[in-house]
Amino acid sequence: MIIIIKAEGRKFKIPLPTRLLTSKFVLRIIKRECIKNMDEDQMKYLEVIDFDSISHSMRLLRKYKGLKIVDIKSKDGEAVEIIV
Repeated sequence: MIIIIKAEGRKFKIPLPTRLLTSKFVLRIIKRECIKNMDEDQMKYLEVIDFDSISHSMRLLRKYKGLKIVDIKSKDGEAVEIIV
């Protein structure tokens, strides 16, 4: 998965291995770290997320390499793309 951010005349590409998001162990670590750095009022949003569904979805998305999941562009010229 590649996350591309274009803003203020700069372009950032962040490669993110999909294997990280398919591993339930890694997702548990991410959740634990988020809990450590979150406010109490934001905790309710994290508890609603089903990390098993995210893991399953990422396994399915690996079949569709090159698929744009997110493609947002603002009037200011800023853009965010997420490509599998």
